[in-house]
Amino acid sequence: MLTRLPYTLLWILALPLVLLRLAWRARHQPAYLRHVGERFGRYRTRAPVGVIWVHAVSVGETRAAEPLVRALLAEWPEHSVLLTHMTPTGRDTSKTLFRDEPRVLRAYLPYDLGCFTHAFLRHFRPLFGVVMETELWPNLLAACRRRRIPVMLANARLSERSARRYARLPALTALTLKALAAIGAQTAADPPRPTRRAPSHGHRQPQVRHRPAGAAAGARPQPARTHRRAPGAARREHPRGRGGPAARRLRPPGAARGLAAAGAAPPAA
Repeated sequence: MLTRLPYTLLWILALPLVLLRLAWRARHQPAYLRHVGERFGRYRTRAPVGVIWVHAVSVGETRAAEPLVRALLAEWPEHSVLLTHMTPTGRDTSKTLFRDEPRVLRAYLPYDLGCFTHAFLRHFRPLFGVVMETELWPNLLAACRRRRIPVMLANARLSERSARRYARLPALTALTLKALAAIGAQTAADPPRPTRRAPSHGHRQPQVRHRPAGAAAGARPQPARTHRRAPGAARREHPRGRGGPAARRLRPPGAARGLAAAGAAPPAA
């Protein structure tokens, strides 16, 4: 918590500027002013039971996630996939790609402040999540870890510029990466570089598998070992049976198949 405190304070201070930036961008893309409440964790869409969460920032990540989403829909026909975005173009792309798929929901991911991220997780209660490429939000991942929601990083890539930025905050980077259940890198050259520079503080780092998400999703997912905390995910998010039989069926090896479909490897023992 103390490691994330300066980051959280910066978010609080920057929030007025973030809102001004939204308004500025809306001059050319009015869609930035639609669904603004979702960026603060306020959602009008009723969340179904048994949600699998996939985060794709914008157009490129959404297109890369398409085969993964279709594989998840095929693997779990009784569940829905929530696609979260940060840009209107990403949201529009998901509408185009999945216009005939009623089980695909879409929403904006909230800003990375505790009250907003908790509202998002309370509303949708995802059973596990897949984040495309390198969109890492420390407070959101920490909240997922506290709720025992496994989150995988798929199709991971990291530019030299991003690597230098992450290396400036080694403690926060290490804390964020260790909250991931698994990482699937695009190529052998793409494992998250900060894990090599940041101290591990004795915590187990997620194992990296070099496998693009599209290639992984195109194949039939095979069972793999699950994160040791995954079995309680459905029970914790749906206490007293509120999740119903559909949610209860998405327990390991369900979470393990999610790791395989995302092209990610579970943590090393």
